[in-house]
Amino acid sequence: QWIAPNLRVRVVDRGYRKGQFYNTKVVILDVVSRGVCLCQTEEGKLLEGLKQGMLETLVPKTPRPVVMVVAGKRKGQLAAILERDRSKYKVTVEMLLSKEVTVLNYDDVCEYIGGTEEIM
Repeated sequence: QWIAPNLRVRVVDRGYRKGQFYNTKVVILDVVSRGVCLCQTEEGKLLEGLKQGMLETLVPKTPRPVVMVVAGKRKGQLAAILERDRSKYKVTVEMLLSKEVTVLNYDDVCEYIGGTEEIM
C-alpha cells in the first residue's frame, strides 16, 4: 500500500458519497486499517472509509515542493522536486536525506504536507 498520513491526494472514485467529492483534493490524516484512510478536505470536512483505490497521487505545481516517494526502493523517503517533465510524466527529485538526485514517475511520488524541519 502507498497511502500514508500527511499526503495530499485526489479522490477519483465517482461512487464515494454519490460522487460529491469526486476530483476533490484531500489530506490523509490517518491510515485506519490496511488500505483504508481518514481524510480531510480543504474546507475541513472529514471523509471516512476512503480506500487506496479511490485515491490518486498528486504532483504539486509549487516551486521546489516536497513529496514522499510512495513506490520502489525509496518508498517512504522525502524528496524535493527539481523539475517536471509533463510529456513523460516524470519528475527529477533530490532526496532530502541523501541529497541523491534521481528521476521518478509521477505515480511514484505524492505531495507531502508534513513537517520537514528535522531532516532539512
